[in-house]
Amino acid sequence: MDTITPSLLFVTANLPTPESEAHNYICKMEDYLKDILKTLRHRGASVALRSFQDLGLTPEYIASTYSHILFLAVDDYIRHMPAFTTFLTSTLPAAQHLSPTLRVYNPSALVAWNSNKTYLAELQALSSSGFHVPRTTFLPLSTTDLFGLASHLASDPYVAAAPAIPVVLKPSVAASGYATHLVRTPLALTPADADALAAMHSSAAPDAALLVQEYLPRIAASDGSGGEWSMIVVDGRLTHAVRKRPRDDEFRINSAFGGVWEPMAADDERVPESGRLVAEKLWVWLLEKEKSLKKETGFKEDGHDELMYARVDGVVSESGEFVLMEVELIEPWLWMLDEGPGKIGLEALCDAIMGHAK
Repeated sequence: MDTITPSLLFVTANLPTPESEAHNYICKMEDYLKDILKTLRHRGASVALRSFQDLGLTPEYIASTYSHILFLAVDDYIRHMPAFTTFLTSTLPAAQHLSPTLRVYNPSALVAWNSNKTYLAELQALSSSGFHVPRTTFLPLSTTDLFGLASHLASDPYVAAAPAIPVVLKPSVAASGYATHLVRTPLALTPADADALAAMHSSAAPDAALLVQEYLPRIAASDGSGGEWSMIVVDGRLTHAVRKRPRDDEFRINSAFGGVWEPMAADDERVPESGRLVAEKLWVWLLEKEKSLKKETGFKEDGHDELMYARVDGVVSESGEFVLMEVELIEPWLWMLDEGPGKIGLEALCDAIMGHAK
């Protein structure tokens, strides 16, 4: 089978102005993905980074220029959701219609599904299939005021049964701990809660809902058994895992809030078996979800799966169950470095891309 030279486009988000700042932004993203880009280029791939808001990225240009599209560099897409949605639902499908061999990783239909955390409601309904999600409800963000939130919490039987357990609020279109707020006393909302809700109103994406979720204290457990796990799956294979812990005075595990990360190999004995099983099962489910979404959007099926990578986040409960917090399919940090446990994931991702270019 002949091998072609892949022409890869890593999609970025907004390019600042003026032009010099745009150049600096691309350089920043190049540095962010330096090990992945270096490996791909060393293997002979042509790699470019361009914003999905670049008017030059028409379906015709994409179809005639690139063989692969990847979203790993599209940080900050949540601040430009109308343009991003147009790119996912119009530009890329049209490009793939013009060039049926064009591959999009992850597929645009699945990325659009994953861009709004309302997908958790779908996973929450699959508890009989082995997916256990923290109790999560959704309210219309644009019309929910403090009184409406208080009424919702007061009518929640789980909150009534355990009023001392906090709940988490966040917009359903969010990333990296953006606008995430911990309500410490659900039945006695405070001015800080009101301020957090007001901030979400002023900055949320147009289609965002208000996510109200059970808080899992084991995220911040101080006995060494807690934290949140990220299971990294590349091309169907668990390549490595990461345990993430918040700093002592924080509930968010994101690096912007001082979280500590501990990458480890997939075969490390510390990696929870329940997490492995959920990640494997979820990958199979996502492949079927990809097929159904493509069918719904009129995508001409050619037998090629485009699901390439996933980060499956969860917390191990006291009973050993893996509680699924999120599945990240768009631009998750995957710890794919040229040294350490993530090197296996780096090689697997580049192998998959180059192997599909045949």
